[in-house]
Amino acid sequence: MANSYYNQADKVVYDGNLAKAADLNTVNLDVETAFDLVEADITALDGLSEYWAGISEDWATTAEDTEVETGKYSSLHHAAKASASASAASTSASNASTSEGNASDSEAAAALSESNAATSASNASDSASAASTSEGNASTSASNAADSAAAALVSEGNASDSEAAAALSESNAAASETAAGLSEAAAALSESNAATSESNASDSETAAALSESNASDSETAAALSETNAGTSETNAAASEALAEKWAEEVEDTEVETGKYSALHWAAKAEDFATSINPALLVSQTGSTGAAEMPTGTTAQRPTAATGQLRYNTTEGSFEGYDGSEWGAIGGGGGLEWLTEFSGSELVTNGGFATDTDWTKGTGWTIDAVTDFTADCDGTQTADSDLSQASVMTVGETYVITYTVSGYSAGNVCAVAGAAEGTDRSADGTYTEIITCTTSGTLAIRADLDFVGSVDDVSATLVSTLEAGQGLPVNSASLNLGVEFPASPTHGDQVGVVDTGNNAGTLNIHCSGNGEDIMGSSDDFIIDLDRGSVVFTYLTDEWVLTESMSVAV
Repeated sequence: MANSYYNQADKVVYDGNLAKAADLNTVNLDVETAFDLVEADITALDGLSEYWAGISEDWATTAEDTEVETGKYSSLHHAAKASASASAASTSASNASTSEGNASDSEAAAALSESNAATSASNASDSASAASTSEGNASTSASNAADSAAAALVSEGNASDSEAAAALSESNAAASETAAGLSEAAAALSESNAATSESNASDSETAAALSESNASDSETAAALSETNAGTSETNAAASEALAEKWAEEVEDTEVETGKYSALHWAAKAEDFATSINPALLVSQTGSTGAAEMPTGTTAQRPTAATGQLRYNTTEGSFEGYDGSEWGAIGGGGGLEWLTEFSGSELVTNGGFATDTDWTKGTGWTIDAVTDFTADCDGTQTADSDLSQASVMTVGETYVITYTVSGYSAGNVCAVAGAAEGTDRSADGTYTEIITCTTSGTLAIRADLDFVGSVDDVSATLVSTLEAGQGLPVNSASLNLGVEFPASPTHGDQVGVVDTGNNAGTLNIHCSGNGEDIMGSSDDFIIDLDRGSVVFTYLTDEWVLTESMSVAV
């Protein structure tokens, strides 16, 4: 312990002088010696008083956070701590009032300690002037110092209590804040519940009004139902009466305008049944058999009436009367379908891929390098042929096809032997049926003015039909032709069908062989894929009696 007032030597002198004084009393030392001893004792007591005064001052005034003894602090330290505790406690909530009181007590105790320390200092000063009282004052100072220490301990305890109370106050404040939040949430919930209750009450009021309205509507509907029931009963009675009329009204009496009862029609059916001559009925061989149509010769035809049907034994076919004349019925006596006809190309090098196989008259040349055409330049002075011998047979009929391009002037035509086709004077692809005469030479003939080119020359033999025959024609790669019978008779039939599914591109040409087809001497052309036709010769021409095209 650092103490500027402490003097161990003085204490030793004092203790020794006491012993000597005892000895003087024993040996009766003289007065001068006694006074010397007393003076020494006074000096020693003065040092001791200063020692205790220093200790008291240390316990009273040692700086904050500086130990007086190990783990022990001055009144000034505890006063400072108590003051800090009191300041912190003064900001606590209302429930910290106890802590605030304790802090106030601590502050008072600290003030008391400071006062006691001052008293001790005063007593120490008095000891200097009055040695006789110094020891007592020193004792009092020591006691006061002890009291100060005790008070300091109380202050320290109170400060700790204040700190705990402050923490408790802080915790209570937080709890109060939480409780306030919960109260606020509960208030909000109560407000929401109140609004919900108000809404439910409004809904209930609306529902009650709706129920009242529905009840009124139900009452109205019930009244309407009652009215409707009465009307229905009336209508049922009327319907019953009308149903009776539809069933039993007498013959030839109308139930409604133009309409009669079941009894009427039953009577008419009975009358009709009794008037039928069974011999005049068309019978049938069975439910899955065939009807037996009336048969007879042309001379046995009945008095004609529109819609009549019969089998004509003279013609060997079915016929019908259309209101003006009798005519064959499509499919009549049936056709004999021949083997498919596909023809064959009779021309060599018809595409002019080489400058060979053709005899070139004046003005004709073959371009087998660039355009692959036979060209006529107009230098001819008369008809000039581009020809190929031994292609045809005299008396046979052929389909001849060729293309004209780069036309400039004049005419050009196909020739079968000596038979000329139609003159052409424009660009285009031309097909015609010609019967060969005189020789088998095929030619493309230019007149003296023709200027142009020819390409894709083709010739195929025409298939000639007999009456009652049908011909499947496969025109997949060639333009083919069919010739109808020569000298046909009334009712003759022929048929043609495109089995190559290509007639829309490579047409099938049908020749009447000197007879008109559909009122024209021109060839009839099948130009639909899968096209199928049946012609019937009626009076003086071939008439189309069946026609169809099937897409595949």
